[in-house]
Amino acid sequence: MASEIMILLGNTQKKMSGYAVLMNFRFMNLCTEADPSALLPVTVTIDNEIFDLEAVAQTAISQENQFLIIPKEQEYIFAICKAIAKAHPEFNIERQLMPENREDTNASEEDKQQIILCTIPDINKDRHDLIMEGIKLLYSETKEKINKTFAISSAKMTNMMQGESLENIEEVKKNLQETYDLHNDMCNEYREKKEKKVEDAYQRYLQKQDAEEEAKHEEEEARGEKVGFQMNLEQEEP
Repeated sequence: MASEIMILLGNTQKKMSGYAVLMNFRFMNLCTEADPSALLPVTVTIDNEIFDLEAVAQTAISQENQFLIIPKEQEYIFAICKAIAKAHPEFNIERQLMPENREDTNASEEDKQQIILCTIPDINKDRHDLIMEGIKLLYSETKEKINKTFAISSAKMTNMMQGESLENIEEVKKNLQETYDLHNDMCNEYREKKEKKVEDAYQRYLQKQDAEEEAKHEEEEARGEKVGFQMNLEQEEP
């Protein structure tokens, strides 16, 4: 009986852990910045075979909101772009020549190596609200699965523990509750961290907008002062 209970506890922990980790993985795909984990779901189909992105291209982060993708073969470019667009339709995907090829007038267009730039859009108000809603939905789905697992495991253990001493029953219940609390806290922590990333990215966007507005305002003021100065000079001419 004890071994069966340990197996049930182990399976319960494994299930809850899987749900929590999957939720966090899906959070990473709600991109606010160029996190390498966001490219993990990208699978590329070439000649009816499916490859992970790293098998057909080198990847790097060129800016905090931009991935650089270098295909291992130029004929892979279209398939890679298609795969990225499927996994992340929000990305802005551009094909460009490698910097060292741009000024090479001797090389043919076929010989000039192309790269792919994937830019993550700014977290404006619309994207902020959309991602926050996605976080809420994924969190709710995960908590529902964990709660269901807890309820099923509790019922199974109650049946398995019939005839056991009260002390043993309480110990098993305590272990199960600790497992539930651990993964419940894990989900809450993952959610809080993701929401903070989204809020931070949104604040950066607002600061950027304010800076651009301020620069525009200063430019307009400077232009007005210049026009006014020129008009004064014209009026002062005899």
